[in-house]
Amino acid sequence: EESPFVSNPGNITGARGLTGTLRCQLQVQGEPPEVHWLRDGQILELADSTQTQVPLGEDEQGDWIVASQLRITSLQLSDTGQYQCLVFLGHQTFVSQPGYVRLEGLPYFLEEPEDRTVAANTPFNLSCQAQGPPEPVDLLWLQDAVPLATAPGHGPQRSLHVPGLNKTSSFSCEAHNAKGVTTSRTATITVLPQQ
Repeated sequence: EESPFVSNPGNITGARGLTGTLRCQLQVQGEPPEVHWLRDGQILELADSTQTQVPLGEDEQGDWIVASQLRITSLQLSDTGQYQCLVFLGHQTFVSQPGYVRLEGLPYFLEEPEDRTVAANTPFNLSCQAQGPPEPVDLLWLQDAVPLATAPGHGPQRSLHVPGLNKTSSFSCEAHNAKGVTTSRTATITVLPQQ
């Protein structure tokens, strides 16, 4: 039995927060079936999909064009994967060719440096963590807007060890990947004078 699908889902590649649609279309004879969407082989129970069906002739028993559109709002890492349309026709199951959804954009911070208060000349740590895709993501720390000695390319240095400060300072971190740079919030480290 040949596949009823006349068009298959395309591909979406975008940054976090992107809204996109995947579509598939099939031609069937008789009662139009419900179109289900699969992600990585699993039926999406709560898919945000809309289905339209148009008869090709006067006769309800004739051919129908059935189209389904799946909307992905605010693309996240969990939306990525292989998407297919699935229909049950009679006793048979038909699955479309796959389309792929990929995430690719500027680094995204999972953790940013926090404000804190420290005693003068007392060591402390700050942390910063970012992810792609694309990986790798390299971190560069800045103190009072000046890059600290470790150049990017030294891997994700999540934790910055500060041996001690004698005056209030600001710290931030830059995350670099193939798409560009994202800068974290700026943490203010307030230094309390020694008694």
